[in-house]
Amino acid sequence: MNVGGDSFRKAITYELTSIKEGPIDIYLGDRRLQIVDPERDLPASINDSLNPNIRCFIVDPNAKVDVDAEKGYKPLRDGERVILGRRSYQERFDFDPYVSSKHVQIRRTGDELEIIDLSSANHTYLGRTAISAVKQLSADIDTLTPELNGDLTFEVAAHSVANERHPDRNEDAYFINENLRAIGVFDGVGGASGSDEASRLAAHAIPKALETVHNQSVPLPLARLAVRDVLIEAHETIMRKGEGQDIATTATIAKVFQTEKGTPYVVIGSAGDSRAYLYRDDMLSHLTLDHAYLGGATPEQQQQLQLQQTLAEVVDLTNLNEKELAAFQSRQYITSCLGGDGTSPTITVTEFEIAPGDRLLLTTDGVHDNLTNSEVTKVLRDIPDNEFAAEVLVKTARSRSLDDSHVRAKRDDMTAAILAYPA
Repeated sequence: MNVGGDSFRKAITYELTSIKEGPIDIYLGDRRLQIVDPERDLPASINDSLNPNIRCFIVDPNAKVDVDAEKGYKPLRDGERVILGRRSYQERFDFDPYVSSKHVQIRRTGDELEIIDLSSANHTYLGRTAISAVKQLSADIDTLTPELNGDLTFEVAAHSVANERHPDRNEDAYFINENLRAIGVFDGVGGASGSDEASRLAAHAIPKALETVHNQSVPLPLARLAVRDVLIEAHETIMRKGEGQDIATTATIAKVFQTEKGTPYVVIGSAGDSRAYLYRDDMLSHLTLDHAYLGGATPEQQQQLQLQQTLAEVVDLTNLNEKELAAFQSRQYITSCLGGDGTSPTITVTEFEIAPGDRLLLTTDGVHDNLTNSEVTKVLRDIPDNEFAAEVLVKTARSRSLDDSHVRAKRDDMTAAILAYPA
């Protein structure tokens, strides 16, 4: 994975014939779309219903193309200019907050495609090439460097136990690496015989891939893409080594980078329902949103965050409304994972500036489904030692899982990992 050597350009021109060889990946921030040849990359049943003279489409690779609802795709006709962003084509593509209101312009003229960034906040990328309308971008964006200031130290710790129903096979896995300043947790999906293999493959492959990123100096937007790519590579590894088996795992990983100005950042990538939390000033904040079914609801991100926080404190189902109850009862059904049937995973990447005294907590659902946010906060408040805190979180969750009278009780494998920036 080569991230550091790519230059920034204001615009890129592609020959339309290039999509005959395969889709063009275009990232709005870290939101991936593709420019495709319909004959090659759209199912025949869909292609037959579209205008055969349109030889170029913008599609969402993670969404189902719905011709009737005009969802998940946009034809790109000769002479047409398309501006993508949160204020345009939101009905076709679900854009996240990292996508600007007017993010990128794609213009087709005959057999040429011109892609122009519209001064977007998080820039546009084709492969590893960044497109930006910002002049002297390399000077305007902090560069993430592999070497941290010698005064900055981070502690990592983790604890994991297998479900008591299969004590010799833990379907969770994790890695902690103090040198890389990185941690990750993984939860094998479905309880099938190969689910533990999927989580182990991811836990082994991702630290190796992060070593490559660790040894490069990259701008923050490219660091976000690099973390996403690490998860995509793990997905492909699971698919390749699974040899046709339907094995899958959730994944949440975090790595510390530092800007040239000396500011440490944590970049987090996730697929599935393993979570990341920030414990700061005696408060626990959700940093990731579950890729989960939520009882069939598809709320906006802010609404989903509020729902996730509400469900994280539930101890009495009678206090929930119909929507909340449906989401609570279906929270184990996820909509994204690494591996599985080969569908490209939905991956969310975010970052935050880490400060002295902060503790980053990653958990699999065996921990956070059993414990409330308040209970997690109390453990972190009462136990400053990170190894002991991770162990107590897991043991407390295990104790809760055995209490069949409690509404949160769920028997499962359980893992907690902590990355701390000592005050």
